[in-house]
Amino acid sequence: MAKLNWSNLWRLRDMGHLADLEVTNLYRPGLSPPDKNDIAEILVEHSLPLRDLFDENEFVIRHELKKNGIDPGAIRVVVSQVFSTLSFLGYHTIILNDYNLSSLNTDEELYVLTSHELAHFLQMASGKLTEAELIRQDKLPHARRPMEQDAIYWESLQAAKYGWDAEQYEDYYKRLTDERTRREQQASPMRTPRRGGSTTRPLDNPESERVWAVVPALSRRPVEVRKHLRRLKFK
Repeated sequence: MAKLNWSNLWRLRDMGHLADLEVTNLYRPGLSPPDKNDIAEILVEHSLPLRDLFDENEFVIRHELKKNGIDPGAIRVVVSQVFSTLSFLGYHTIILNDYNLSSLNTDEELYVLTSHELAHFLQMASGKLTEAELIRQDKLPHARRPMEQDAIYWESLQAAKYGWDAEQYEDYYKRLTDERTRREQQASPMRTPRRGGSTTRPLDNPESERVWAVVPALSRRPVEVRKHLRRLKFK
């Protein structure tokens, strides 16, 4: 059963609020736009190692990460209300959006969400996701980016480990999507305006696409084996 260190998670949320205040202060009127490295230093300073929050042996993806030289337990985790949930391999840090956390109901759901971000770590560490490839895929709708499809695969394996079915995954993802849609209406300090001044991303495909993407893994979820009484044959 998935376990979280809730006391450390609440502590991390408090640390994240302090980080958000420091980052916001960097954007005061009259100041030059801050360097991303300055922002990253603040976030890392207010982070905790993943093993302080999660049981690292619970993650399905852990073996692949270790093959690529990444200790999953050593990855830093920070909580923020300013930034979306995302991964920074260069800073060895995962950002978990505080509003996303508020939309989750169980420990298992947080493991599934984090598995998705660990998959992005694996992509970058293995060289599959370069800066040029990231820019190219950024032009595609979110759910159809190869990097996202791969991360969806890993999160679906994590969900399958807990015996989720498609309906349970759909409910989980709908809550995340509703929160993400609301948050994407607000510009993040890290977001760079695109050509024409827009800061929006291409619209996602219908949410059913992502749900259908996890079905192959969820169909192989553990099945409870029931004991049956042997039928006696009477002559």
